[in-house]
Amino acid sequence: MPAFMDGEIDDPELLSNAAGEIYRMRRARDRYLPKELTGEPAWDILLALYAEEPAKLPVSSLCFGSGAPQTTALRWIAVLEKSGLIVRTQHPRDPSVLLLALTEQGRLLIERSLKAMLRAARP
Repeated sequence: MPAFMDGEIDDPELLSNAAGEIYRMRRARDRYLPKELTGEPAWDILLALYAEEPAKLPVSSLCFGSGAPQTTALRWIAVLEKSGLIVRTQHPRDPSVLLLALTEQGRLLIERSLKAMLRAARP
């Protein structure tokens, strides 16, 4: 990740780009490490949602994108929802599709985490 100037760490675009980059880096890593060494589906779900904000993502996309088996991803989605970090809604045109989005609490948690990671990566 590139270095950043003071004040830039609060830029929403920088944080969204960082979330997307971290997510892509994790997927690249997954090609080489055994699955049992890379399991953090909750973090991957939160990163994917943050990187795509304000868009809501289908449950099926997040299950696939988590890198975990579907049952594991669904279990983590339930945990994240119960924790108040994500919210589930129906697609406005297709009620059979469930969409997920970050809650305000979830967005703030990810932003704090990303800022801490960016500070730690600073040269």
